[in-house]
Amino acid sequence: GGRVNSITDTSWPEALTWNTRPPIDGPVVGGVGPVTAEAYYDIDLGTAVTGDGPVAFAIDSTSSDNAKWSSRESTVAVPRLILDVESQGEVLDGLLQATGSTVGSSDPVYYPLNHRLAMTAAGRLLAIHGRHASGVQLTWRDQAGNWQTETTGAVPDGLLIAGTGTGDWPGSIAIARDSTGAEHAWVVWSAASYSKLRPVYMRRLSDLDAPDGPTVGPLLMIDSGLMGAYQPDIGFERGADGAVLGTIHWSRRTALGVYENVVAWFSDLDTDVPAIHDESVIGTSSGIRGTFVDSDGMRLLARGPGGKLTMYTHALGAPLNEWTAGPRGELAAGYPSAVQLDSGEVVAAVESDLTNNVVKVQRFSSAGVPLPVELTLTGYSTPSIASDGSALWLVMVRESDGYVVSREFIPELGWTELDTVEIGAEGGGGHRDPNLLRRIDGRLRFVVRGPGGTASTARAAVLSYQRPLAPANPTP
Repeated sequence: GGRVNSITDTSWPEALTWNTRPPIDGPVVGGVGPVTAEAYYDIDLGTAVTGDGPVAFAIDSTSSDNAKWSSRESTVAVPRLILDVESQGEVLDGLLQATGSTVGSSDPVYYPLNHRLAMTAAGRLLAIHGRHASGVQLTWRDQAGNWQTETTGAVPDGLLIAGTGTGDWPGSIAIARDSTGAEHAWVVWSAASYSKLRPVYMRRLSDLDAPDGPTVGPLLMIDSGLMGAYQPDIGFERGADGAVLGTIHWSRRTALGVYENVVAWFSDLDTDVPAIHDESVIGTSSGIRGTFVDSDGMRLLARGPGGKLTMYTHALGAPLNEWTAGPRGELAAGYPSAVQLDSGEVVAAVESDLTNNVVKVQRFSSAGVPLPVELTLTGYSTPSIASDGSALWLVMVRESDGYVVSREFIPELGWTELDTVEIGAEGGGGHRDPNLLRRIDGRLRFVVRGPGGTASTARAAVLSYQRPLAPANPTP
């Protein structure tokens, strides 16, 4: 299998060839004996790390036969760097890289309507993003650690689906408890539009806080997508009796020029392979783009008929195929993001004009009736919104400089008038689609597309960011 040496030259480029390789001038730090094809092997590199800065290694062998090792560009298996961190309860805030600019897809975290980020009760963050020319990547981090991709179960490297030739898969992740109280995460994903002819897939993740990563369940096909299925989202309805039901929304083309917007349910959260039932059609437009809002009952805030914000509601206890559409709200040219307040009101953020990048925030009453637009901003794109139940945080990309900025709604005061820069020049640019953890617990958290790679403009980094929030002062 070979041996690993530390080398002093850390300046070699991606265009490295056999003839331009740096010399192997450092000590052997580890190695493996005989190896088997299509298997992972671990080597402890800890002795080579003595301080801050880049570290480089070379794999070499004295054997007369050969072993081929996959690089990060592989669509079958990729190398993993596993870091063990002694946290002692610390929380690592600020800007982190969840994946590099040669790994993420061109749009790894689109759209704002999707739920790309989830957090367990123990504080572990789970995120999903597109992996360049491959599929859908799960990554996770503890509060004091870096992002990791190690998993167990059906896949060892967090690649929920691989070998698809693309990483442009819109998808969502949500956490719910089974009948025993154990947490699981459910992930759905599909195509960005009906023209891609891709299915809707789902996986369940278990043992979410395990040291060696979550356990990945089998791959389920929810819709074959023979004519095109696209833009799914997932959420959970929690009843007063403690019952939890999962619901999935997606759009599909059923014939040329014929479209359906579908909602379906699953009730058995104790299994990796629940039956999908009570599928119903809530609309027949190619342009409905919906995002779930967890509530008593279930709400889907969508770009509905006429391209306007519309609330679709399933009342708690009503038949599962019974959804009610409310009055139409503001024009929605982009993809909405929405949260529910403790009052029962729902607040949505969306781009109403993609040419001039106009962002609008509109509130809906607890009955689903749209109220007057309460915030209009020009020169911003891809907004996402989060709440702690009363205050609100709106995060978006400022078009003038590409920074990721925020505005805050403070009860009794209203919306702040100045931008707070969350990610500035240090982010590297290329930002798009900030995707927030929508329920605030004292920290603002999101993932966002970062700068593109040097080898291809079709790749982008995925950045994560979090910071503590100061308590709001209700006094003018």
